[in-house]
Amino acid sequence: MTRPTRTETGVISMLTHSQALQRAPLAIIDAYWHGLAEVSGEVPARAQIDPRAIEDALDNAFLLHHLPEGVTRVRVAGLHLNDLAGKEVAGRPLGDLFHPEAREELARGLAAVFSGPAALSLRLSAPEGFGQDALLGEMTVLPLRGERGQADRAIGGVVTSGPIGQTPRRFAIEELEITPIEGLAPLPAPRQGFAEPAATWEPAPLSGQHLRLVISND
Repeated sequence: MTRPTRTETGVISMLTHSQALQRAPLAIIDAYWHGLAEVSGEVPARAQIDPRAIEDALDNAFLLHHLPEGVTRVRVAGLHLNDLAGKEVAGRPLGDLFHPEAREELARGLAAVFSGPAALSLRLSAPEGFGQDALLGEMTVLPLRGERGQADRAIGGVVTSGPIGQTPRRFAIEELEITPIEGLAPLPAPRQGFAEPAATWEPAPLSGQHLRLVISND
């Protein structure tokens, strides 16, 4: 169900919300994921992700790792996610980008991504503040299989409208949509035991001011 985004000055329609955003990076990531899934007939593996195939979306892309204890951490982040946080976010929970009151809803959506599997779409807002204009945003998260074949990894993207201003920016969730993914090969049941060690993330080389997405086989 679509509902409007509310701000201190009134109501913004969801159409206006979408028009205010440059959604092309999300469309690129979504089309790439679905292309891989259609070819293989299963949830794509994290090792299949080729950054060259989503080059025009790299600044807005990120990779996640869902740990057995329920925490979902950012493993690799493009420039835009780091800019919103005002710091390097690799290794940190994705929930750090959200207001505390939105984190439970975010966790529910992410749990569906990994257990469904399902695709998650979020419409976001950040209020106006000192040195900050109000921001609208969209985020998408799609599952990936890890080394054990389970959907404990994900690829996603985030876009926002307008200048970021003072950081960190933290978001409220205006709309959350979970879309079950059907017609793909079933995933193995979760294994019991210790979680796999956290992967080492190597900083990506800088080209000008742009952080490039680096893919490792963690």
